Amino acid sequence: MRKATSKQSHPPSPFLCKCTHMKHVLHILALMHHPTKISFHITTLSSLAKLAHVCISFTSFLVFAFLDLLDQVLCPVFAFLDRLMDENTAAPCYCHQVPSLSDHQMQQQLDKKKKEKKIIGDGRVLQTKLVIDTEANIVSEYVSDAFVSKLEKLEDLTGVTLSRKESDCSGMSGAVTVPKNCVVGAKSSIIPARKARWSDCACSTCSSCPTNGEDLLHVQVVGTRDFDRADNNVIFIHGFLSSSSFWTDTVLPQLPETIRASYRLFAVDLLGFGKSPKPTNCLYTHADHIDMLRRSVIERYGIRKFHVVAHSMGCTVALALAGYEPSAVQSVTLISPPYFLATSGTLPAEYTMQQVAPKKVWPLVAFGASVMSWYEHLGRAVCLVICKHHHFWEPLAAFVSNHLLGLRQVLQKPFFHDFMQHTHHSAWHIFHNTFCPSAYAIQIFMRILQEQGQRVRIIHGDSDSICPIQCSMDLSQCYSNVVLSVIPGAGHLTVVVGREHDLATELTQEILRAHN
Repeated sequence: MRKATSKQSHPPSPFLCKCTHMKHVLHILALMHHPTKISFHITTLSSLAKLAHVCISFTSFLVFAFLDLLDQVLCPVFAFLDRLMDENTAAPCYCHQVPSLSDHQMQQQLDKKKKEKKIIGDGRVLQTKLVIDTEANIVSEYVSDAFVSKLEKLEDLTGVTLSRKESDCSGMSGAVTVPKNCVVGAKSSIIPARKARWSDCACSTCSSCPTNGEDLLHVQVVGTRDFDRADNNVIFIHGFLSSSSFWTDTVLPQLPETIRASYRLFAVDLLGFGKSPKPTNCLYTHADHIDMLRRSVIERYGIRKFHVVAHSMGCTVALALAGYEPSAVQSVTLISPPYFLATSGTLPAEYTMQQVAPKKVWPLVAFGASVMSWYEHLGRAVCLVICKHHHFWEPLAAFVSNHLLGLRQVLQKPFFHDFMQHTHHSAWHIFHNTFCPSAYAIQIFMRILQEQGQRVRIIHGDSDSICPIQCSMDLSQCYSNVVLSVIPGAGHLTVVVGREHDLATELTQEILRAHN
């Protein structure tokens, strides 16, 4: 019998490679002598691209029209389950709202309230009678424009008029139930729930109950323990879906000993994130964040002067705090601020949502962001599966990113923990009542700081895909007190993570500069 012999594969000879390459060159030269063929190829490719765009657009329309209807169907389902299984009183959903004020009406209300208010100071900082009470008040209401547009489009599509509940001025304030002809109160009447909602995780960090025994934010204090240093303080504020560990695990350990020995460094978990309270009846407006920061940090630790450093969405909160305490702030450093200037004819909150969470079915990351940002009840269903069982998903996500995707340096385990350390209610309302109206809020507070002559240092990566560098460039062009530093090749996270030492040096220079 003949033995079967296995064929051995041999690499192609250099002569064959040269021949193949020569054939491609000759083909290109032949096309150059026939420009009509080149034009035909270009026209064909252009037609295919247009066809693909039309197909994707039509698919997106069908998918999101279906999701609009599905979200409305889930609304009464969750409402029934909440009444059946939840003893807490939560804020109403965004399906039941009335339209917010227009730009012109808003400015009229703001001018009217400014005339009625008086600026009262106590010789140290401007206190609770500041005009900013009214300005934050208007900002709280401003966010609902994106969902007014969403409801109107859904009504046009289905021909069904969706119900909109009204409230009076004595009820809870915020952007969800906006009464007609009434300026909404700036601060929610927060009554912390003593039990987590049935759809949320009930562990110690995710619970809506305060974890420090009081209705105060969780604060990590690093640096000197000399509490007589009421003038040497730096407050660090994290961004969306994050916590104080964003700073304590990255930049704070890199600060020089001179800063750590002479300054108190406060890393705060914002209301609704980390180990801070996550009340279910709070709308998480700018005024809510300012009130909690004042009580949890400024008043609790007797702070007279402070520097403030913030990242991403935290920049809006930092500017609000600085604008509320303009005589107390010593320096402001913003990293990747979300300043999306709306184009003519577009509502600011809706424009911001279109920039950070465009309605696209591809890529999948964009589709996921759009579902979680535009659909309250679908997003809650996702959180019911993911966030409620985060103890299972955290190690799995860390393993995939670190060992399969090779993202060990950028996405450490604390980032996954922070990403799920919230409730759907807190994350949803913070996104829509703090992040989305950020452009309008930033304009208000930047005007205050510019009038006070307060310098604002901005650090932004030119490869940021979440908050593009154009955000900071627009700020630097609009306000003369802005000093912009562009970091080549840095993204939204890598402007901090991976360059901790450099950022610590930049922050040290900014802090010391304010004292010279």
